[in-house]
Order: sequence, then C-alpha cells, then structure tokens
Amino acid sequence: MYLQINIESENAAFDESPVTETVRILENIIEKLNGSYYEFPVMDINGNRVGDCFYSDEPKEMSEPIVFKTPKTFSVSSDRLGRSFAE
Repeated sequence: MYLQINIESENAAFDESPVTETVRILENIIEKLNGSYYEFPVMDINGNRVGDCFYSDEPKEMSEPIVFKTPKTFSVSSDRLGRSFAE
C-alpha cells in the first residue's frame, strides 16, 4: 500500500503558526483514514483545498506537480515497507 500526502502551505492558514496548522491537517488526515476514506482533498482551517491524500495499492499522480518553492512545501509518501520519502 502507498500513502501519498501533498500539502501546499503557501496561504494565510500557515502564516501565524505553520507547524500548528500542519499538525491539525495531519490529525484530520488520520481521522479520515481511520474512517475508511482513502482518497480525499486536504483542506486548511479556512476551508481552502491545500492538497490531496491517497492511500492505495499503486502510487497515484498528484493533482499538480510538486515543486519545492520553499521549505514549507512538501509531499511525503510511504512505500509498501513503510519507508517514508519526500517527493
């Protein structure tokens, strides 16, 4: 199984406390995965779509290419052995 998470953190929800907002988003992702959601948009606290989450047998292409504009933009995937890596 592959877990792919794409989060774009270039908006106002991340301005004051980027770590707090990132943790909130990751907690929301965990809640959805526990509720058997396996493919869904990632939303910030203001209701803006800031990424995607996929949990599937095969890697999926993200909605947009991942570009490392700043250290705040990242994508993390996990392969079948549980190894995590940035894309």
